[in-house]
Amino acid sequence: MSSEIKADLIKDKSGTKTLATLSSSAVTLGSSVVVPASIGGNYSLLVKNTASSSTTLEFTNLSQWSAYKHFKFFAEDILVETNNTQFRCVIATSGTSYQESNYQTVSTYAERNRSSSAVGSGTSMSTGSYFMYIEGLGSTAGTNEFSAEITIFNPLNTTGNKRSMWLSRYCLHSNYEYHIDGGSVYTANTSPLTAIKFYPHQDSFASGSISMYGIKD
Repeated sequence: MSSEIKADLIKDKSGTKTLATLSSSAVTLGSSVVVPASIGGNYSLLVKNTASSSTTLEFTNLSQWSAYKHFKFFAEDILVETNNTQFRCVIATSGTSYQESNYQTVSTYAERNRSSSAVGSGTSMSTGSYFMYIEGLGSTAGTNEFSAEITIFNPLNTTGNKRSMWLSRYCLHSNYEYHIDGGSVYTANTSPLTAIKFYPHQDSFASGSISMYGIKD
């Protein structure tokens, strides 16, 4: 005797989250579903944090993702509550004790004024307090959204300094379109990372999200 279950939608127990949508040829997982590393592919969504007047967006307990060699973060349509706010990132190597020193960063930028079409470019290098920082985020929806792709290489190994690379695009609060790419290294030790924090230097992230992906060899 055989039995069948036919469905085109699977939701969680509360009925509020869609876990999967089924068709005759495919199963599409919902955005809230986390695929275990043991069965995931080489590139998997691990967790997504959405901002809503949020002072931080944190990713903690990183050792649970030891099956992945690198982490990649996508910041999407971030708006801040106050113009001229910095986007910052710091890391921890013990719990959530975030380090605010021993970082070296270098970045290049290209800019274009929306009003006059004037263009410019430059390079910045620093030894400071942040694994990543971007100046001048804005608060106007439809104009100032900040988006970035951030890669952290070998975050869980014990033999090398932790390094990052990023690409970003946004409209500066003062009406300049910016493209910034850069990289950084944390030089204090070679310990595995335990947590990563993104935050604005004042007030909150009004909206937007940051998603964390794991990359295998």
